[in-house]
Order: sequence, then structure tokens, then C-alpha cells
Amino acid sequence: MMSMSHSTKERSTIELWLHAINQSRVISMSYADAKGNYSCREVEPRNLLLEGSKWYGEAYCLKQNADRVFLLSRINDITMLDRHFQVRTKVQHNNATPNKHLHLRFTKNEGVKQRVVEQFEHISIGDEHIDVYAPLYDHSYAISVVLSYGSNVEIIAPVEIRRALLEELKKMSTIYFKGENK
Repeated sequence: MMSMSHSTKERSTIELWLHAINQSRVISMSYADAKGNYSCREVEPRNLLLEGSKWYGEAYCLKQNADRVFLLSRINDITMLDRHFQVRTKVQHNNATPNKHLHLRFTKNEGVKQRVVEQFEHISIGDEHIDVYAPLYDHSYAISVVLSYGSNVEIIAPVEIRRALLEELKKMSTIYFKGENK
């Protein structure tokens, strides 16, 4: 299930995460947000998820007292502590990120089609476009995926990801237009 394309560090993180789940032990880690800022976290790991080629860990974050989903490639200095925990009942919120789904619409050409089929699971191929439905765990990752497809993709839902992409594009255009005026 784990491909050779995953780094040794990420494989070690996955293995430790699984051991901590099986033993109900708290994990201490350093986690980078989307901007690369690290913070120390202690979490009670609950689940391990693979979406496309990215591994995510579901956990209860003791720092934020809330359920969170962590992109495992952003974890450093991970340690399984001697502290055990009782598995908590997962609280479902209407706005909880893992419960949302991303709906993307791709232009239908062979290069895009091949990449989409390799990257996503839930695909609907129509006459003119390809629709993809994927769980949304991380907003910045979703935006980076969309940007990697350029003008070959449109975010259909959720609206807040469309808006976040527009904000990112505005920031990018400001940088590049400044460069043109030099």
C-alpha cells in the first residue's frame, strides 16, 4: 500500500503513527502549517488516510482540544510518548473539513485525463470534461493541486476553496505585475 515514492522519513512517520494508534499512545510532533511555520503538538492518533499520493493522520489535538487532520509530510520530530489515552468519540461538526468534498472539473484531453486517473479515485468521465469528487482534508493542498493543473481545471465546490484560490491568484498576480514594472 505504501509506494517507494514516499520518503524514508514519511514511511517512518506512517509506521510510528500506526503503532501509536494500535497502542493508544499520545504522539508528540512538530507540525508545519501551510506557510511553513512549525508548532509543537501532542495528539491522540485515530486514523490514517491515503488520498491520491498524500498520507493524512486523523487525531485529537490536545493543543487545540479538537479533531484535526494532519498532512504527514509536514510532520517533523515525531515521538510516541509513554502516555496512553482513551479513544474519544469523534465529534461531527457541520463545518468539519474532513466531511467536505472537493468537486473539480477538468478539461478532457489525454495528458490531463491520464494524470487525473492516476491521482484521483472518484472520477466521472463525460463527453467534454472529467469530474472528480475527493475528500477535502487540507485547503492549501487542494489549492496547490488545482494550481498544478493550470487552466485545465475548475473548482466547482466548495465555494470557500474557489474564493481561496482567487485570493492566491491575486497575490501571485501582484508579485508578477510588480516584476514587469522593473
